[in-house]
Amino acid sequence: HIPETGPALILANHLRKADSFTTPALIVRELNRRTIFAAKQSYFEGGVDIFGHHLRSPTAWFFQEFTHAIPVARDGKKESISEFHQAAVSVLNGGDLLAGYPEGTRSPDGRLYRARNGFATIALEAMVPIIPQGNMYSSHRGADPRQIAHVHFGEPIQPAEYEGMRPFELSELIS
Repeated sequence: HIPETGPALILANHLRKADSFTTPALIVRELNRRTIFAAKQSYFEGGVDIFGHHLRSPTAWFFQEFTHAIPVARDGKKESISEFHQAAVSVLNGGDLLAGYPEGTRSPDGRLYRARNGFATIALEAMVPIIPQGNMYSSHRGADPRQIAHVHFGEPIQPAEYEGMRPFELSELIS
């Protein structure tokens, strides 16, 4: 369901910390397409200074180098929101995929929560297909604590289907 070329917005549910790693890995591996991810600001912080050189934490490296992520400051300040919005629209206008979690945070109990308006506002400005992504996990048999990640992509919501909606209406559609 993900186009081979052209921009699209991939919006996923966020159940586990692992989503931030499995989703980028699967998209990059399966599609071999440049995909930019929205990631919380704290993923870009950390590391150590050794002999005048800053070494990033493995998490910071992953998000900066592998996912080409755009940091999302979750401080609620208008400037932070505007910076992320402009960067996200620029990614889509450049023909790339942008992926994120419209709920804005990980679900504490596995339920799908209402989407915030940020990605809806971005979609309404960029007018690109919205591809729903569902992340699910299943356990191995027996006492094995590991879980298998299942990632499913739904039918794209085309711009004509949401043109003229207000952000909160589109947020309800993508929730």
